[in-house]
Amino acid sequence: MTFGGRMADELSPADIRTADALAYVCANIDDIRDTLRDSGPEHMASLDELLTAAGGDGDLGPLLDALHAVVQAGGDARGVYVPASEVPTRGLPRIGPASVPGFGPPSETAFLCPLRRCTRFWLPRAGEPEPCCEINGVPLRKDRL
Repeated sequence: MTFGGRMADELSPADIRTADALAYVCANIDDIRDTLRDSGPEHMASLDELLTAAGGDGDLGPLLDALHAVVQAGGDARGVYVPASEVPTRGLPRIGPASVPGFGPPSETAFLCPLRRCTRFWLPRAGEPEPCCEINGVPLRKDRL
Protein backbone atom coordinates (compact mmCIF):
# COMPACT_ATOMS: atom_id res chain seq x y z
CA MET A 1 0.00 0.00 0.00
CA THR A 2 1.28 3.49 -0.76
CA PHE A 3 0.64 6.88 0.79
CA GLY A 4 1.59 9.93 -1.21
CA GLY A 5 3.63 7.72 -3.54
CA ARG A 6 5.64 6.03 -0.75
CA MET A 7 5.30 2.44 0.36
CA ALA A 8 3.73 1.95 3.79
CA ASP A 9 6.97 0.52 5.19
CA GLU A 10 8.77 3.78 4.28
CA LEU A 11 6.47 5.91 6.42
CA SER A 12 7.52 7.47 9.69
CA PRO A 13 5.28 7.33 12.77
CA ALA A 14 4.39 10.98 12.06
CA ASP A 15 3.33 10.08 8.49
CA ILE A 16 1.14 7.26 9.80
CA ARG A 17 -0.39 9.55 12.44
CA THR A 18 -1.18 12.09 9.71
CA ALA A 19 -2.69 9.45 7.40
CA ASP A 20 -4.82 8.08 10.26
CA ALA A 21 -6.01 11.57 11.26
CA LEU A 22 -6.94 12.40 7.68
CA ALA A 23 -8.87 9.12 7.51
CA TYR A 24 -10.71 10.14 10.68
CA VAL A 25 -11.56 13.55 9.18
CA CYS A 26 -12.80 11.90 5.99
CA ALA A 27 -14.97 9.40 7.89
CA ASN A 28 -16.38 12.05 10.23
CA ILE A 29 -16.46 15.17 8.11
CA ASP A 30 -20.15 15.91 8.73
CA ASP A 31 -19.73 15.63 12.51
CA ILE A 32 -16.64 17.83 12.38
CA ARG A 33 -18.53 20.45 10.39
CA ASP A 34 -21.35 20.35 12.95
CA THR A 35 -18.83 20.82 15.78
CA LEU A 36 -17.19 23.77 14.04
CA ARG A 37 -20.34 25.44 12.70
CA ASP A 38 -21.03 27.23 15.99
CA SER A 39 -17.37 28.00 16.69
CA GLY A 40 -16.99 30.79 14.16
CA PRO A 41 -15.85 31.15 10.56
CA GLU A 42 -12.14 31.05 11.44
CA HIS A 43 -12.55 27.54 12.85
CA MET A 44 -14.48 26.35 9.80
CA ALA A 45 -11.69 27.86 7.69
CA SER A 46 -9.20 25.46 9.28
CA LEU A 47 -11.23 22.51 7.96
CA ASP A 48 -11.54 24.08 4.52
CA GLU A 49 -7.80 24.78 4.39
CA LEU A 50 -7.02 21.15 5.28
CA LEU A 51 -9.42 19.79 2.67
CA THR A 52 -7.90 22.01 -0.02
CA ALA A 53 -4.35 21.06 0.95
CA ALA A 54 -5.19 17.34 1.02
CA GLY A 55 -5.48 17.43 -2.76
CA GLY A 56 -1.80 18.35 -3.05
CA ASP A 57 1.32 16.69 -1.83
CA GLY A 58 2.39 19.02 0.99
CA ASP A 59 2.73 18.20 4.68
CA LEU A 60 -0.71 18.06 6.29
CA GLY A 61 0.62 17.69 9.85
CA PRO A 62 0.43 21.38 10.81
CA LEU A 63 -3.05 21.74 9.30
CA LEU A 64 -4.27 18.64 11.15
CA ASP A 65 -2.75 20.00 14.36
CA ALA A 66 -4.66 23.26 13.87
CA LEU A 67 -7.91 21.42 13.09
CA HIS A 68 -7.36 19.15 16.10
CA ALA A 69 -7.12 22.22 18.35
CA VAL A 70 -10.24 23.91 16.98
CA VAL A 71 -12.27 20.69 17.11
CA GLN A 72 -11.28 20.30 20.75
CA ALA A 73 -12.12 23.97 21.40
CA GLY A 74 -15.49 23.34 19.75
CA GLY A 75 -16.35 20.73 22.36
CA ASP A 76 -14.96 17.45 21.00
CA ALA A 77 -12.29 16.54 23.55
CA ARG A 78 -10.85 13.79 21.34
CA GLY A 79 -10.12 16.02 18.35
CA VAL A 80 -8.97 14.32 15.14
CA TYR A 81 -6.15 12.18 16.52
CA VAL A 82 -8.31 9.23 17.54
CA PRO A 83 -6.43 5.90 17.82
CA ALA A 84 -6.87 3.83 14.65
CA SER A 85 -8.02 0.85 16.72
CA GLU A 86 -11.08 2.85 17.77
CA VAL A 87 -12.20 3.82 14.28
CA PRO A 88 -13.67 0.96 12.22
CA THR A 89 -12.96 2.64 8.87
CA ARG A 90 -9.18 2.47 9.34
CA GLY A 91 -6.83 -0.47 9.10
CA LEU A 92 -7.83 -3.27 6.78
CA PRO A 93 -9.17 -6.33 8.59
CA ARG A 94 -7.23 -9.53 8.29
CA ILE A 95 -8.71 -11.65 5.52
CA GLY A 96 -9.25 -15.33 6.20
CA PRO A 97 -11.83 -17.92 7.17
CA ALA A 98 -14.85 -16.24 8.72
CA SER A 99 -14.98 -18.95 11.41
CA VAL A 100 -11.55 -17.96 12.78
CA PRO A 101 -11.69 -15.13 15.37
CA GLY A 102 -9.90 -11.98 14.23
CA PHE A 103 -10.39 -12.56 10.54
CA GLY A 104 -12.67 -10.44 8.42
CA PRO A 105 -14.89 -11.60 5.58
CA PRO A 106 -13.07 -12.98 2.54
CA SER A 107 -12.68 -10.34 -0.14
CA GLU A 108 -10.33 -9.74 -3.00
CA THR A 109 -11.16 -6.09 -3.54
CA ALA A 110 -10.88 -3.03 -1.33
CA PHE A 111 -11.55 0.59 -2.15
CA LEU A 112 -8.85 2.96 -0.92
CA CYS A 113 -8.08 6.67 -0.79
CA PRO A 114 -7.79 7.99 -4.35
CA LEU A 115 -5.30 10.61 -3.12
CA ARG A 116 -3.15 7.94 -1.43
CA ARG A 117 -3.01 10.21 1.62
CA CYS A 118 -5.16 8.48 4.22
CA THR A 119 -5.70 5.02 5.64
CA ARG A 120 -9.44 4.88 5.12
CA PHE A 121 -10.87 1.93 3.20
CA TRP A 122 -14.18 0.43 2.16
CA LEU A 123 -14.88 -3.24 1.49
CA PRO A 124 -17.48 -4.08 -1.17
CA ARG A 125 -20.98 -4.80 0.13
CA ALA A 126 -23.72 -6.36 -1.97
CA GLY A 127 -26.19 -3.79 -3.21
CA GLU A 128 -24.21 -0.74 -2.04
CA PRO A 129 -22.81 1.70 -4.57
CA GLU A 130 -19.06 2.21 -4.68
CA PRO A 131 -18.16 5.16 -2.44
CA CYS A 132 -16.45 8.43 -3.26
CA CYS A 133 -13.78 10.35 -1.37
CA GLU A 134 -15.35 12.71 1.16
CA ILE A 135 -12.63 15.27 0.46
CA ASN A 136 -12.78 15.66 -3.32
CA GLY A 137 -15.75 13.55 -4.48
CA VAL A 138 -13.58 11.28 -6.64
CA PRO A 139 -14.48 7.56 -6.59
CA LEU A 140 -12.31 5.55 -4.22
CA ARG A 141 -9.42 3.67 -5.83
CA LYS A 142 -10.20 0.00 -6.39
CA ASP A 143 -7.33 -2.31 -5.41
CA ARG A 144 -6.83 -6.03 -4.91
CA LEU A 145 -5.84 -7.36 -1.52
